[in-house]
Amino acid sequence: MSKIRQQRTAEQIRIILSELILRQISDPRLQGLTITDVTIDRELQYADIYVNALGDDTREDEIMAALQG
Repeated sequence: MSKIRQQRTAEQIRIILSELILRQISDPRLQGLTITDVTIDRELQYADIYVNALGDDTREDEIMAALQG
């Protein structure tokens, strides 16, 4: 898989997830959440999604629970 295609796919995933969180998820725990980066493997089967949330570090457990559930 070409590195350029990998990067383009990761960027498209980042854009789609950002729009979903902004427009379609109404969970108040995810307010102020942004997708900062997406990395995907060479086969385009697995992705690591990196997020950042406004506020302090005490929200980490709350945000991760909202994302998983």
